[in-house]
Amino acid sequence: MNKIITSKTNKQSHVYILKVFILDDKKTHHYPSFCIYEIEAFCFFSLEDCIVKMPHYIPDENLYCFVVEAHCCGVDMHFGTKERWLFLPDGTLYAHTFPGDEEIERNMEYDGRAQEDCHFKEGDMVEMIDDETVTLGIVLQQPPTPDQVEKIRKKLREDGMPEDTIDGSEDRYIILVDRLNKNDNSTYLHCSRGYLASELLPPSIPVPTKLKKRLQELLKRVKEEEAK
Repeated sequence: MNKIITSKTNKQSHVYILKVFILDDKKTHHYPSFCIYEIEAFCFFSLEDCIVKMPHYIPDENLYCFVVEAHCCGVDMHFGTKERWLFLPDGTLYAHTFPGDEEIERNMEYDGRAQEDCHFKEGDMVEMIDDETVTLGIVLQQPPTPDQVEKIRKKLREDGMPEDTIDGSEDRYIILVDRLNKNDNSTYLHCSRGYLASELLPPSIPVPTKLKKRLQELLKRVKEEEAK
């Protein structure tokens, strides 16, 4: 299990929701996408209490992941995520982000994600968690680095704009997803808004050779198009 993990969020004004996800059906656990199912959701007053609860579900061969979200009290939970933690099935912390929400506040300082804190690089295969659907994709771009964030903030200052225009909601990877149209021709979905670092996991099963090749060819094509 994890060493002591703390939250930067004020505990007095937030609640922590622990979500437990399992595979919907092991028979349908294959790519390019599969379903997961939220079997439990618990509300606690601290991140530590969430972590204490996790061992109750370990081990479970159908367990996919744990997600903990810190929500602002009195705010619609669909828009109020301040912090997000993604845990592996064994309870190990995998990623931590500060999604933020401009409708609430944008005061969580974001310094960028250093290379050593990136689990994935360009060309890596990843599983993207979107609600209860998991889709295989390939990384086109990593989140902004500290140097990139500082350059953006410098430009904002020069233009007389608030520096918090860039915040934790920018901590995202740009992902490409293979799509087949009605004529079985390969197209792609460019996730330009990107997925948070806490919404991505490495492949949980072997990636079929043909699909991997298609994604790699897709990455090459998109990079060539963007370089024009």
